[in-house]
Amino acid sequence: MSNFNDLDGVIAGLRSGAFLDSVDGDVLKRYWGYQPWGERFQIGFHKSTARVRSIIAGNRCGKTICAIMETFIIATGNIPDSMRAWYPKEKIAPPNSLIFFGTIKEDMHDEIALPTIDKFIPLRAFGIRYVKTERCFYCPNGVKIFLKSYEAGWETFQGSGIWYVNLDEEPADKKIYTECLTRILSTNGYISLTFTPLNGYSWSFFDIFRAAEKDNSIKIFRANMKESPYLKKEDVEDMLKKYPAHERKSRECGDYT
Repeated sequence: MSNFNDLDGVIAGLRSGAFLDSVDGDVLKRYWGYQPWGERFQIGFHKSTARVRSIIAGNRCGKTICAIMETFIIATGNIPDSMRAWYPKEKIAPPNSLIFFGTIKEDMHDEIALPTIDKFIPLRAFGIRYVKTERCFYCPNGVKIFLKSYEAGWETFQGSGIWYVNLDEEPADKKIYTECLTRILSTNGYISLTFTPLNGYSWSFFDIFRAAEKDNSIKIFRANMKESPYLKKEDVEDMLKKYPAHERKSRECGDYT
């Protein structure tokens, strides 16, 4: 049996997916090659160590992929190549921590979160096991990522040892946010919210958006559809015509209206 003299080459092969089948290899390349955009948006969000962070942005700007990448970086400590020089390692979860990824309804995980995870997160390569009946990702270091839904009620967001929570879409019930905030205080952990403000001047306007003006522990990150690298600019106006006038400002720019 020949010896491996080029350890760096072997590691590079593992990272690139060269030793995996084409599907797993493509996902692994996509993960390591992830490049967030916007110092005031995805890049700023990933760089920040604020206790509370919120992406309040227009539609199709990359809120969910940003949240999912942040969740799995924190859970595994695997930092994409473009972020390696600056990602704050203090955000990475200690062993045996709990992480919650919440959204409005259970079926939204099946329609949005899980397909995005399948596309960008190399579960098998990272040794992550997903148990559908538990809605849980088991990571090698004992970290567990639970998919949660707001429709199940604020009580389901209780737990000890919660290190990070991302709420993908704004909960109508403020108690979900305050429950999560209480739980991360005991671990000195983090919470983030990623949403387009379609509920008008709701609790998040006062408790997060306005509060960030005076509270340094809260940071807001913004983007609009016309900046998005995921959309063709000529398509944006056509998309916005489909919405009522009062919604367009929120969907385009992420503004409260």
